[in-house]
Amino acid sequence: MHTQFTRKKVMNNKRIITDADGVLLDWEYAFNIWMQSHGFEPVEGYQFMYDMAERYGIPKKQVKVLIKQFNESAAIGFLPALRDAMYYVKRLHEEHGFTFEVVTSLSTDRYAQKLNVCLLVQTKMIT
Repeated sequence: MHTQFTRKKVMNNKRIITDADGVLLDWEYAFNIWMQSHGFEPVEGYQFMYDMAERYGIPKKQVKVLIKQFNESAAIGFLPALRDAMYYVKRLHEEHGFTFEVVTSLSTDRYAQKLNVCLLVQTKMIT
């Protein structure tokens, strides 16, 4: 009996918990533009490389510093939506009643976090 009640309660709670960067927002695209604007060019075949140090042919320590700078910069407020994310978030919400909760490990910088939330609200991915 308890299991049926719990299952029914969970089924009525149409909530999707998701990450923002790389799921709803195209962090990788924006980071690549930011890197190029700072004089870094990707290596040949970069499209198939996940590791940013490999992608730019720079030490891991340096790329870690650059990622932190990017994540705490104003650029984080201008990430484009990832592919069809806006379309499907809207569809899942309007047609099926799902709500979205976003979690992120983007940065501990509170201003960068606020920019990220503002962007998600602006693109209507969250309310």
